[in-house]
Amino acid sequence: MIDLLIEEKLILVTTDRTLQVPTPAEYIYVDWGPEFAEQHAIAFPELSAGGVFANLGPLARDYLLAAGGAGYFRKQVVGTHLAAGRLFKIPGAPEFPYPAYAVYAQHADMQVLAPAIAGLKYAARAHRKQRVTSSRKRKTGTSP
Repeated sequence: MIDLLIEEKLILVTTDRTLQVPTPAEYIYVDWGPEFAEQHAIAFPELSAGGVFANLGPLARDYLLAAGGAGYFRKQVVGTHLAAGRLFKIPGAPEFPYPAYAVYAQHADMQVLAPAIAGLKYAARAHRKQRVTSSRKRKTGTSP
């Protein structure tokens, strides 16, 4: 069985507020999985072999913040950097879905599994709500 926990968006961000279209030399390609790879190859065939390749989003984000450039990252994860002016969303760039699923055997013991799945969904909602609340507080100037 497959159960959707959360669906995030991958957005194209950069450290250069004037950048409209990244070049392969400044692009950080993050391996977000086969669906992203297919959609990305259609939208940006010239960037599929970017200057830097990473298969771990947080590592790629830290590299981006330290070295500069552009790449696709989870919107919720880069939200604080966007709000602080360390990163900038590239206007008009396509956004890609990035869902997270719970996958379990069809004949699993639901008395055991149901609370775990409910807990994962609750945690995902709470995490999302916390990020939205923190982002709103930063925009209004109140402390988180």
